[in-house]
Amino acid sequence: ILLGVILVSEVKRRQKAIPAIPPPENPSLDFVKTIGRLYYNTHDNVDLVRKMETQFWEFVRQHYSLPAGLSDSALARMLARKAGVEESLVKTMLEEFRSVDEHGAVSDEDLIHINRLIEQFHKNRT
Repeated sequence: ILLGVILVSEVKRRQKAIPAIPPPENPSLDFVKTIGRLYYNTHDNVDLVRKMETQFWEFVRQHYSLPAGLSDSALARMLARKAGVEESLVKTMLEEFRSVDEHGAVSDEDLIHINRLIEQFHKNRT
């Protein structure tokens, strides 16, 4: 009888099955999708390019510590050297950013072109 009681009590003491935990959601991805839809619906390419430019220069400031007050050619040369990318790529980016500031209009093709330039910079940097 004692052996039967021990067997019954041991069966009850066994650990319950651990439930499967769902993977955590990625709220930053949802945020990016929401912002993307907002800009797509409002079609405000100029504001989007300016935000992309701000983000790019913030990255450059944090990683490359360039001195202020450089001319465009000196800035392009120094950034290309520090980042390990072609100087022509940096000059093209600077020209595109300046063009947006001067004209105040950005087509969908220009937006895609600027995005590709920024992606190419990040992909080719050392």
